[in-house]
Amino acid sequence: MASRFSSDPQVAAQVAGELARLREDMRVAARRLDTANVTDSVAINTALDAFHHAAAQSWDSLLAEIGQAADLFAQLSRGTLDLDKAFADKARTI
Repeated sequence: MASRFSSDPQVAAQVAGELARLREDMRVAARRLDTANVTDSVAINTALDAFHHAAAQSWDSLLAEIGQAADLFAQLSRGTLDLDKAFADKARTI
């Protein structure tokens, strides 16, 4: 089985962290878009607001998916470390 599957827990943890940071950066960008009435133009502000409302559901889904991917990589890292420890503990008893 080990020849078919391998996982570097440090890399998995790094990817999880990067995905979590990406998700947070995207949340910050979304909050800024929420307060995007920064022009004196009613037409531009209206267009920005319409864009925000149209994109909000997709944006929320994307953030959720990124969060799930980050969680999966974090679990992969923890699971790999747990499995390595279990194998090492077993090897010591043999």
